[in-house]
Amino acid sequence: MIDFNLSEEQQMLRDVVARFVRDHYDLKAHRAAAASEAGFRRELWEQFAELGWLGLAQGEEVGGLGLSFVEVAIVMEELGRGLVLEPYLSSAVLCAHLLKLADEPERGNTPLRALVAGKLFAALAHSEAGARYDLASVQETVATREGGGYRIEGRKTLALGAPAADVLIVSARLADDPAGRFALFLVNPAAPGVSMESYPLIDYSRAADVRLANVAVTKDAMLIGPQRALDALGEAVDLATLA
Repeated sequence: MIDFNLSEEQQMLRDVVARFVRDHYDLKAHRAAAASEAGFRRELWEQFAELGWLGLAQGEEVGGLGLSFVEVAIVMEELGRGLVLEPYLSSAVLCAHLLKLADEPERGNTPLRALVAGKLFAALAHSEAGARYDLASVQETVATREGGGYRIEGRKTLALGAPAADVLIVSARLADDPAGRFALFLVNPAAPGVSMESYPLIDYSRAADVRLANVAVTKDAMLIGPQRALDALGEAVDLATLA
């Protein structure tokens, strides 16, 4: 028989997060954070890192605690109860898992260490206007080989947390792939050719539509290649959906 009761340690985690939300997220504080330039409070994000919440399910090699998704879900439930604006779901759950699944472990671990330490925000730019929630559909964004890297051209919609991101994980169909598959690339949002139109969502968190106009990336920017990209994305999105 499965025991759904929380352990003593898990209950302590729930109590700590609940108390943190009560102390920092009254209505006045929520409105002030939503109206700020960032749309959330970076000092709270740093506290998330100090408390270990950004690396709950990550390994010790990246500064994480090596716990399970249960602990992530406990944190998410309490953050959701307070409509917390910091991009925990998009960065510390969705993108962190994609970084964890990188084809070359250190390629993902380098930004993941910074994320767990509270020094980096990541955002996924995958959705496209005509995809209709089909994860496999990447038609508008194309990566073309050029020299030792790629040129990426396209548009993305509803990239959660993108306005604050230090790195974007961008899906792009490979122009030379016979099967028309896509790969996931690490893209600097400050790179030439990257632009965003940001907007608040119904809970006042921020998202953006992203335009990539002839954006140059190196070969090493490919985080997950076409053989694994769809499966990895599906796994990460499933976890984020549960969260």
